[in-house]
Amino acid sequence: MSTTIGWAGAGLILTGYVLLTRKILTSESRMYHLLNLFGGLGIVVEAFSNGAFPPATLNIIWSMVAVYAILRTIAHTKT
Repeated sequence: MSTTIGWAGAGLILTGYVLLTRKILTSESRMYHLLNLFGGLGIVVEAFSNGAFPPATLNIIWSMVAVYAILRTIAHTKT
């Protein structure tokens, strides 16, 4: 199960990057950051279940950056 979650996470991150590169999403898009957040968390689940702490740590930080960006877009929308 964790492998499936990890692959789904990788797919979400890759999808976000492709959509960004094709200019369908922007780097300020909440959807772009949501893809990164859930993608990173998916990889965290898979990495921890296999004891792979470097990718788990990287993707925890990746997800934290995504949360920050999402909160920033929410704050920007309110102003």
